[in-house]
Amino acid sequence: MSRHLFCFGLGYTATRLVNNLSNSSDWVFSGTSRSERSVGRVSMYNLDSLLVLPDDITHILISIPPKDKGDIVYDRFSRQIAKLKNLKWVCFLSSTGVYGDHKGEWVNEESIVSVGAHVARARLIAENQWLGLQADGVSTHIMRLSGIYGPGRSQLENALSGKLKIIDKSDVIFSRIHVDDIVKALVASMASPNSGSIYNLADDYPCNSREVAEFACKLLGITPPHPISLEEAALTEMGMSFYSQSKRVNNSKIKRELSLNWSYPTYKEGMLAIAKECGYQIISDFEGN
Repeated sequence: MSRHLFCFGLGYTATRLVNNLSNSSDWVFSGTSRSERSVGRVSMYNLDSLLVLPDDITHILISIPPKDKGDIVYDRFSRQIAKLKNLKWVCFLSSTGVYGDHKGEWVNEESIVSVGAHVARARLIAENQWLGLQADGVSTHIMRLSGIYGPGRSQLENALSGKLKIIDKSDVIFSRIHVDDIVKALVASMASPNSGSIYNLADDYPCNSREVAEFACKLLGITPPHPISLEEAALTEMGMSFYSQSKRVNNSKIKRELSLNWSYPTYKEGMLAIAKECGYQIISDFEGN
């Protein structure tokens, strides 16, 4: 029997997952969008007009950000989802932002979460909504993602476009994860469902953003811009929120339980892979260092 993956929100990560699974002919794909778009073998639906889900869905990925009072997908479709006879796996993509600020200390899945910021509060509400479907026999999983980067979405593109900003906040520590390692984790979770699991997705090397930006410039042979203060950066409210949190995200649980090793354990391996995939010219004697 074919496996049917339904993606609520066919964005950057979900599209990368579909592309990975497309190597196997026994997958069927569907997804939602609010715009007219075509993605390979994916049957697309307009989220606003979708009323009835296909009854042969076996796997569901939710990557649409929740609203203040919870998850819009849960509100509209949870009753239908609970009745899907062939459903094996549901995964909600959350964020490590739910931990708030930990002053650069390590956090894991048992760490205190924050309900101060409305974005974190909304994600926590959504997490609990989806986990609640276990009472109806639905195998639900939560993936808390660190900062996502990958081809077309990294400091390399910012450096090449001249939009790179280096903010002088070396005391603010971030964790990040390459999109293909997210895909690797999702595929592993699909193969070994563990209902009720909450997993952190982060690479092995948290660090400040200046280090990453300067590496990108060095890799491309570009002179890095002069560091500026947080005030000079004129960030959006979301950007300011990003810099208000400092933490190191522990990834040992998902690596242990799903027997995973990251393809890109640090940003350096990830940046090199992006440069090669996208055909960026890099300094040859710097490659791999």
